[in-house]
Amino acid sequence: MGGSRTGTGTGTRRGVRPAPAAQTHVDLDDPARSAAVRRLLPAGTDNPVVARLAALAAHVAGTSSAHVSLVDTRTTVVGGHGLAAGLLDAPPLERHATVCARVAARGGPLLVRDVADEDDATRAMLGEGADAPASVRSYLGVPLLDSLGRAVGVVCVYDEEPRDWGDDDVAMVRDVADAVAAELERGATEAERNEAQAALHAVGRDHTEALVALVASASDSLTASLEPDDAVRSLVRLTVPALADWSVVTLLDDHGAPRDVGWWHRDPGLLGVTETFARHRLVGRTEPVGSLATLEGSTPYVVSADVLAVARATLRSEEALDALTTLDPTSVVVVPIASRGRVDGTITLARGAGRPPLSEAETAAALDIGRRTSVVLGHGRDLLRHRSASEELQRSLLTPPVTPPGATVEARYAPATDAAHVGGDWYDAFALGERTTMLVVGDVAGHDVAAAAAMGQLRSMVRGLGVTAFASPGALLDEVDLAVDRLRLDVSATAVVCRLRSRPEGGGRLTWAAAGHPPALLVEPDGSPLLLPAHGLMLGLGGDGRRRMQQQRDLAPGSTLLLFTDGLVERRGESLDAGLQRLCDAVEGLAGRPLAEMVDGLLAAMLPSGHTDDVAVLAVRLDGG
Repeated sequence: MGGSRTGTGTGTRRGVRPAPAAQTHVDLDDPARSAAVRRLLPAGTDNPVVARLAALAAHVAGTSSAHVSLVDTRTTVVGGHGLAAGLLDAPPLERHATVCARVAARGGPLLVRDVADEDDATRAMLGEGADAPASVRSYLGVPLLDSLGRAVGVVCVYDEEPRDWGDDDVAMVRDVADAVAAELERGATEAERNEAQAALHAVGRDHTEALVALVASASDSLTASLEPDDAVRSLVRLTVPALADWSVVTLLDDHGAPRDVGWWHRDPGLLGVTETFARHRLVGRTEPVGSLATLEGSTPYVVSADVLAVARATLRSEEALDALTTLDPTSVVVVPIASRGRVDGTITLARGAGRPPLSEAETAAALDIGRRTSVVLGHGRDLLRHRSASEELQRSLLTPPVTPPGATVEARYAPATDAAHVGGDWYDAFALGERTTMLVVGDVAGHDVAAAAAMGQLRSMVRGLGVTAFASPGALLDEVDLAVDRLRLDVSATAVVCRLRSRPEGGGRLTWAAAGHPPALLVEPDGSPLLLPAHGLMLGLGGDGRRRMQQQRDLAPGSTLLLFTDGLVERRGESLDAGLQRLCDAVEGLAGRPLAEMVDGLLAAMLPSGHTDDVAVLAVRLDGG
């Protein structure tokens, strides 16, 4: 677990290290601080990013456990790794009983070498399970600071053995705390934006401040998704009822033909009629007249009276006319989705009886929304091009893996359905000798072409160093980390490396090591799943000479080894442990199938239709089962 490792910094030999002079006491009862905690708490609850960052804290510190807590009148654990049973789901604790509150109050790190050497209060907090397992012996807690520098919680790591903490340990955990704070701020801001949008929809008034807020909300909504159709579909709900009783959004396809991609009505009972109108109103229309004139002239099309009479002169579909008669609009404004001389589509805004036509200010706001929509669509198109390039580059680097003697190999790469999340996952298998094969799966932080290129660099390093000098998985990862540091490559990644030596009589010997990566999964010949964890620092966080631990295990004939990236098991609102358990459950139902069917079945079972991260999987089955 790394708990007995001695730190390389200047930690004291016994007890709590004195706080630096810059630390000051924090008033935990300050109303502003308490309000900040309450604002961030929902963003931390059931947040897989926070759980992953807690695991990262444990990895970088080389400890068995870590957790993230927010401290108000009570201390709430919002994410953790290696926690005592039930701790994450336990109700919040009175803060006076928790060591996390002490860390928050001191405004600086708290370092405990050995709980046995501490005062009764500290032993009670740490040794009796207030907010750490009963077996904890050493503890390091760092305040979690919000955007205004207020101590709102704690990121802490702890272990079952005494530990001399050093400055490097404090610095690494503090870096993780900064990342946790950024994630909580993102989640809180997103929630506030959604609340503001809902309030704006409820108001729907014609005054300047509401319109400014509407345009700002439109920008947020559009940039929330960089898939073009998804981005503009959000507009129909945003503009109804603030600007219109019902709305239709139209885009030009790759051939310049208009197609309606979204519609909405403030009355749920008329939403189906609005859909009928949208699906039929373009039928038979080829001339740029009526609302379609906006697609060529880039100026708004306005009808303030006799809307049905005007529509009868332009619509060619009886279904569309019947639907429009039911909708009974009294005024219509069609604004272009256009910027920099390019027209991408239109937004149709219709009002019924009881509402006046759009004012000049409202029309100007609609035009601004259309312009911003066009800009977002342009970014989306660029992103899709980059996605295509990155996926093509990535697939070109993922050459077919070698097959060890006496084994079967299957590899899969599943790109993310979200254009923004195709990136740096990879698999590899290369021979070190007649019956020795190196198996690798890794995940480069970041996405797009840059991540794919960085993946290619790391993959080449692992291959080159593995073949020429470092057949030991742990030493290989250490040497790759040193090379990244010396070459000053701006890259960070997780990886798991396995050396498999197959035996002529069947089965083999597995040696493995990891760098901040999810555990490999061994499937025994009888179908029983077994996770093979290995703790080690991520690649690219600074080669500091620490050796990565490696482990060994004999594999029986018929055993299956599964290596994978985190996209296979991580879901928002679910802990990593829960995802790994889902994988184990799925494996038990598929273990008896041929390897290719098993891998495909796992991908089908584990990945939702719109999975937001790319996934690499490498599976090896030894003959004899």
